[in-house]
Amino acid sequence: MTKYPYFDNKFNHSTQLRLNVGILLLINSSILLELRSDNRQWGLVGGRVEIGESPTVAACRETFEETNITLNITQLKLFGIYGDVSDNRIVYYNDANFHIIDIIYIYQLDSILDIRKSKESLELHAFHYNSIPFSNLIRPAHRPLGDFLRINKL
Repeated sequence: MTKYPYFDNKFNHSTQLRLNVGILLLINSSILLELRSDNRQWGLVGGRVEIGESPTVAACRETFEETNITLNITQLKLFGIYGDVSDNRIVYYNDANFHIIDIIYIYQLDSILDIRKSKESLELHAFHYNSIPFSNLIRPAHRPLGDFLRINKL
């Protein structure tokens, strides 16, 4: 078995794989983020893919649950898949370690008229591309947001 020094201290018998979706919700020159109630950090709208659910359906469901925004599933565009443990994708939650794999989608919004936060959120805010709060952003969101800004030369 190959040894990977980075992994040796990160894994134990309780580590589980968890598939999530994140959505880059774009409005004008801004990205809609949520201030999470569990850790008071900003993150992408999104969450866990449930058993029997496709990632695109999960993206639509999570967006509706967290923002009250209904997405057209055919307009979701795959942005990337993120799972590198060096991006702090091993998280401890509810007495278990999880290796988080995020499927990130892009969705262009025309407006955010009927937005409403869920119990999981303290706040929803559309941040201009040059004012994303990286200093208070959950670690797994850093790479996708950074890649989005770099690819679009923003």
